[in-house]
Amino acid sequence: TILHNTAKPSEVLINLLPRLPNLLENGTENLRTIVYIIQAYVLLCPGHVTDSIGPAVVSVAASMYSDLVDDGRLMVLRLTETWIKAGPPNTPQVLESLLLTVLSSVHTGSDYLVLMSLHLSILSRLILISHHLFSQLCLRLASAENSNHNDVAGKVMDVWLDKMPCVIAPERRKLLGLALASLLTTESPVVLTRVYLILLNIAEALNDVTRPDDSVAGAGGMIDSLMAGQGDAVLDTDDIDYETEHDSRKRHVAMQDPVHTVVLKDYVQNQITVMSQQLGDNYKQIIMNVDVETRDNLQEYVTL
Repeated sequence: TILHNTAKPSEVLINLLPRLPNLLENGTENLRTIVYIIQAYVLLCPGHVTDSIGPAVVSVAASMYSDLVDDGRLMVLRLTETWIKAGPPNTPQVLESLLLTVLSSVHTGSDYLVLMSLHLSILSRLILISHHLFSQLCLRLASAENSNHNDVAGKVMDVWLDKMPCVIAPERRKLLGLALASLLTTESPVVLTRVYLILLNIAEALNDVTRPDDSVAGAGGMIDSLMAGQGDAVLDTDDIDYETEHDSRKRHVAMQDPVHTVVLKDYVQNQITVMSQQLGDNYKQIIMNVDVETRDNLQEYVTL
């Protein structure tokens, strides 16, 4: 309650931070409470948490992850996603051990859908932040698996494209669509050999979040229903009539989330335009070979 109603971190609260890694390590029975406290701290003072106890918390969480039941894993993953959303620019580097665990779980492909949905969301956020970091993680996993980068990245993409139709939440489907669209311009053989399934999944994400603009100003255009200020965009807070400082921080983070700030249709159009410039005649060949239904579907939103 104190964390929820505190506008700024006090010295007393800051001085409690060093105790959290040990509590996490020894607190399996109270895991939910401890993770929830760390998450509240991440929203209250993200830079301070990341730089002071970030490495220790991540080390403990990554080492205990495989021993946790699914509910415990879900808590750790939700903390990881909140941290990526709210943390400073160096957050992905600090979270690297947990991100490698996420990547490995997708590579294995056997987790149940709620966990897989979170894994894919976290990877999507990483890809939108840095293709390079995603590639480095694939290299690390390849080394651990005695494999190579393209085989690992390819298996991750195969699981992603297979599981994405089962992800239900529109916010997560849009996030995954944004990440797939961002990969279109990497010129990676891993991406180009799977480009038809990637375009199919992007088209289906567009179907989920794009709707006709019924407003007078809209003049028959299309809108992204998840943009901040649109009717369907539910920002992550509890009761707007009684908003704690914690709720306010969650709302502030949500307002900066690409899900609520980037129009999927416009982003896909930009990526396809860049891709066509990069690939030239090869791009024309790709578009010619896209199945008619997917191509027609995409052309409802973008120019190919």
